[in-house]
Parts: sequence; structure tokens; C-alpha cells
Amino acid sequence: MRWMRQILVLSGAALAVIACAPESMQPVAKERCGPPRLGHDDDIREAVFRKLFAHDFSGHGRDSGTYFVQVDGGKAPGVEICCWDPSDDLLARFQTHVPPVKPLSLALPLQTDDDGLKDPNTARPAVLFSTQSMCWVSDTEVEVEAESWIHIMGSRSYLYRVVRRSNRWVVMSEELTGVS
Repeated sequence: MRWMRQILVLSGAALAVIACAPESMQPVAKERCGPPRLGHDDDIREAVFRKLFAHDFSGHGRDSGTYFVQVDGGKAPGVEICCWDPSDDLLARFQTHVPPVKPLSLALPLQTDDDGLKDPNTARPAVLFSTQSMCWVSDTEVEVEAESWIHIMGSRSYLYRVVRRSNRWVVMSEELTGVS
């Protein structure tokens, strides 16, 4: 009888999570994406990361000591096949950022506890930020999928609309597309 009660409670919690999810949980429509434009990826990723860093879960009682970053299509971090480090140029743009920004390869193997991701060098809480696919809508507009992650049940996915204005890439909108 006790197990039936637990199943009912878990089912109710799962339904509550599903009911609270955004209705527009759709990936970038790939068929309308144009070919990539060379030389802009790091500028676009920088704009997205700067907006994404606001979603570091600090409002949940976490004081992150490190931000780890990963990009889709970056440089391979040696023998690891799970992730891509950003370019050295992109990392240099965050050299003075507090908390420090490090490539994901420095977090491997990932260490977590009940509170979430930890920096393996300091044991302090950390957040993983990633930029994923880029959809080139035009020469001056890109949609970028991105995520902030602290735990298997602690992540948020976003869709960013980034446009080129006055020779720089600017985030024009942010849409929450998923929560776990």
C-alpha cells in the first residue's frame, strides 16, 4: 500500500512538471537554416554566453565558483568524445570574468553530488553552459540553442535570436524551451 502512495505522489509530481513546461518546446527548425557563415561563430557564442550566464542557478541558493563552457563544433579536447571546448580566442574574452570561465574539458570527468556539478579542482559548485546548434536565418540573423546545467534534474534550455547590428552580434530575444 505504501508503494502505491509513492507512485501516486511521483505521478502527480511528474504531471505538475509537464503542466508547467512551456508550450513552445520545439527545436530550431533545421529546414529553414541557411549555410554557416565563416568567422562569426565566436562572436555569436560570446553574446549568447553573456546572456546565458545570468541563468547560473544562483537564485536557488547556489554560489557557483566556476562556469564551464562547451560549444557545438568547437575544438576537440583530446581523447574525450563527449564535448567540445571553445576556441582559445573565445575563452580569452572571459579572462576577467567572475566566477572564472573554463573549458569543459577541465571538468572531466564530471563530478556531481546532491547539490549538482562541482569543479574538480576546487570542489566548489559549478555550472555548465553550452551553445549548441546555430541556425542561420539570414546573413544578419542567427538562432542559437543553448543550455545551463548543474545536474541531471537541474537544467534549462533556451533559444536565442541573435542579430548583427553596427558590426556586432546582439541577443534580441531569449525563449525558455525546456526545464528539467
